[in-house]
Formats: sequence, C-alpha cells, structure tokens
Amino acid sequence: MSDPERETRDTQAAGKEAPGGWTGSCLCGAVRYRIRGAEWLGAMEHCHCTDCRKAHAAAFATFVDVVRDGFTWSSGEERLRSHQVATGAVRRFCDRCGSLLAWEHARSPGSICITAATFDTNPPPLTGRHIFVRSRVPWFECRDGLPQYETNDPHTQSDPGRRAVGTPGARPIRFFFDYISPNAWLAWARLRGFAARAGRGVEPVPVLFAGLLDASGRPGPAEVPAMWRWMVRNVLRKGALYGVPVNPPHSHPFNPLLALRVSSLPMSDAQREEVVESLFRAVWVDGVDLSDRSEVARRVSAAGMDGDRAVRDAGERQVKDLLRRRTEEAVAAGVFGVPTMLVDGELFWGNDDLEFMERFLGGRDPIVPEDASPWQRVPSSARRR
Repeated sequence: MSDPERETRDTQAAGKEAPGGWTGSCLCGAVRYRIRGAEWLGAMEHCHCTDCRKAHAAAFATFVDVVRDGFTWSSGEERLRSHQVATGAVRRFCDRCGSLLAWEHARSPGSICITAATFDTNPPPLTGRHIFVRSRVPWFECRDGLPQYETNDPHTQSDPGRRAVGTPGARPIRFFFDYISPNAWLAWARLRGFAARAGRGVEPVPVLFAGLLDASGRPGPAEVPAMWRWMVRNVLRKGALYGVPVNPPHSHPFNPLLALRVSSLPMSDAQREEVVESLFRAVWVDGVDLSDRSEVARRVSAAGMDGDRAVRDAGERQVKDLLRRRTEEAVAAGVFGVPTMLVDGELFWGNDDLEFMERFLGGRDPIVPEDASPWQRVPSSARRR
C-alpha cells in the first residue's frame, strides 16, 4: 500500500477528512462515490418509516444528508438502478449486488441522502436524529439520547403555515463576520452547506467585532483570560468534530481592519466568496498576519483579484466609511457578536446556532414568534454596579 493510500485509510478510519474527501461504495464495489469534504455533509438521520425499514430489511435506515454539488459518482454510475416510492423519493441501488446507496427527492434538488453504512470508512461525528419514530418496530427502543420526531421528514415535509425555502426569489443568508473570530471561521466553513441544502445563497457582510463590543459595552472573549482559555479548547473540539482545520493564529487579538476593508470592496458575489475564504484560511489555517499589507495582497491575489490594488483601494475614505456603516447597520439590526446569520428577519448567533437556523429554514422551528413575547415584557429587578 502506498503512503498516500495509507494516509487516506488511516485518516478516514479515525473519522477525519482524507485529502480527497470521503468515499463509499456498494457491496460488490461496482459503484463508488466521493464526497469532497466535511463542509458538504449535513445531519445523520435514522429513519423508522415503513419504506426505509422494508428497503433495508432492518429496524431503521441511517442516511447522511450531502449537498449535491459536493457529491460525485466516481465509478459505476451506469450500474445504478432506481425505484420510486409513493412519497416521491427515488432510491438508487446497484444492479449487481443490490446495495441501496442513496435516495433523492425532486423537492430537494440541492441534496442527496447517502446510506451511511456504504461509507468505506467512518464519516466524522454528525448531528443525529431519529425520524418517523411513530412507525418504529415494537421490538426496538431508541436509547441513544438523540432527538426523536414522530414524523417530520426534513426532506419532504414542512410544518403547516411555514413558508417554503429554496424557491425563486428566496433571500440569501446574511453572514455578519470578522476574521478575528475563530467561531466565525468554523461557521463560514459549514454555512454554505446548510445554505445549499435550503436552496439559499450566502451574503458575507464584513463588520468590525470591536465596534459591536463597544456598542454593547462589553469585552471580547480574548480580553477575558479565563474565557479565552475555555474558548481555545471549545474551538479545537468543534474543529475536530466538524473536520474543519483550526490552527493557532499569528497573534490574538490582532487588527483585522485591512482584511475587512478589502472584503468590503465592490466585487461579484462569487469573487467575494473566494476572497473571504482565502483570508479566513490565512488566519485560522496558515497562521498569517492579516495586519501585514503584503500578506493580505498575496492572499487576495490567490483568490483571483489584483491584491496590490485591493490593498490600496482599501485605504480610501469611502471604503473605510462603508465598513463603519455596515457595522452600525448590523448593530441597528440587533447584531451583537460574530458570527451572526440573518435569515428572513430572524437572527442566529454563533456557530452552534447553525442547526437551529437549518430547522428555521426547513419550516421546523420548535417555537413560533409569539412564544418569546412574554419574555420581552419581563422587568428587571436588579442591576450590577
């Protein structure tokens, strides 16, 4: 076995991302697939519906939701056969060995559900849930502590009265960020997968985290030693869990103004995504000093822009004013920290809120707006001095 093959086998077996992403295959090996990386993986679902139980001849079937753009049939696609069930789901199986590899649904064209057991090696730890437990067989109990839902198949159902997402004209997810935040990097690495599954775009909005802190009169996490010590471990745990690389920055806190201003320059949506990706990786993967003009220019050039010109333009008064105005507008919208995602008027704060954002986008929010109304009227009876 060659060293690259051994590296791929060992890293995947540990649930870490291999250099080429994750792979899987049917029982006979005639059909194979590849998933580009962890950011394309969604939730793991244990489905107890009758269709899945019959198709798998098991108590339940386990699938991993994958963004379609991050998935490819690497070989044997011509051997795939299809079977459409009453719900409209189309199951894909190998015509030689009969392995059921995936299912798709016309209502969710941006995703494909892969049978988890067909991974050649273990995927990373993923958010899990049991669905359609009302159809559960009587001789099996769900005792793993995962959330359980009576029905609520997230791919084919929405709660009554919820607006469908992914339709033409659906507004993008506004992503308020500052490169100084490691949690913003973790959220950025995962957000586009969540957005793609919901049929939404992402609009990156650079803001100055220090300005948000000043507006609320509080210190940043790195300015509270005990909080920073905790956060380092917390970020490393989440990075390992999600398969997102996180390395020590050049310094922290650091001055992110130049990078934020460059990211605010006029450019296409696709170009801005490339720039944001390049600068985030510079800080949290490669340990680059983003206050160094030459380093910022080099990273922006690598993203396909004229880096030297971008750094020069970032010093113009109108660009500085734009970043300041965006930060003030964020505060006015209720943004108090980064990362924050604004979706149809609803704010979701922090990398940990992405799963709640996904439920909201899918019409499966566990609350309705009226639930929070009594809390807004609770008076204060004490204040710190």
